[in-house]
Amino acid sequence: MLPLPLILLGLAAIGGRKTAQRSNEPKRPPANGGTPSSNGTSSARAPAPNATPQQAAQDLADYLRGGGQFGTKRHPSPEVHKAQVALGLRPDGVVGPLTRNAARAVGVVLPLRPSTRQPAALTDSTNRS
Repeated sequence: MLPLPLILLGLAAIGGRKTAQRSNEPKRPPANGGTPSSNGTSSARAPAPNATPQQAAQDLADYLRGGGQFGTKRHPSPEVHKAQVALGLRPDGVVGPLTRNAARAVGVVLPLRPSTRQPAALTDSTNRS
């Protein structure tokens, strides 16, 4: 019978193999710094790396109003990430309550995420014949 440490080493060697290393770095934003429009120019700029919190929040608001991505857990937005760094937040690339509150604290109101729900049909339930 093998001693316990050797068994554990064998199990660690079997389960510890990794075939490919993935980078945790987010994808780089487009070269033009924002969401490209039909003519290839940016509709809004991404926050500059050394921007003041006020400027970063304003740039983020402009980016989002111009059709920029709010980011999701699965697909974080690099522009939101940069703004969060400039606002002194732990960056996750998603516009959430902490990001909104930090922007509001420097005097910038971020737009709401567009709704994907269809509005319910308006019916008049009082005029039934």
